[in-house]
Amino acid sequence: MNLACAVGLPGSERVDFAGCRRVLNNWPDLVHRFTEACFGRFRKNPAKYDNSEAVFRMAYLVIALHRHGGVRYDPAKKGLGHFDPFDLDDYFIHSVIQGPGGSCGTLPVVYASVGRRLG
Repeated sequence: MNLACAVGLPGSERVDFAGCRRVLNNWPDLVHRFTEACFGRFRKNPAKYDNSEAVFRMAYLVIALHRHGGVRYDPAKKGLGHFDPFDLDDYFIHSVIQGPGGSCGTLPVVYASVGRRLG
C-alpha cells in the first residue's frame, strides 16, 4: 500500500515499483533462513530476549534485513530538524529498497511488511 500511494506523485518516475515488490517478496525467505539458523541462540539464552520468541524473531528480522538485505537508515537524514524539507524518498519505502536508506517513517513500514509476509 505504501508504494501504491506514491504512484503519480512528483518524483515517482524514478521508483522501480515492480523491483521493489520483488525485493519485498524475497526478503521474508532471507529473514526466515537467517532466523532459523540463529534460533539456537534463543534456546541457549531465552532470558536475553525477555523469554519471548516473538522478541527474538523481531530482533533477528531487523538484523537479517540489515546484514543481508542492505536495509539501513539514510545517513543524510541524521541530524535533520523538524522543519527541514523532506521529499518523496522520505515518505515511501522505495528509498529503503532502491535508495540510500530509510527514515524513521519508512523503516517501520518495511519491517511490518516483511513481518506480515512471514506470518
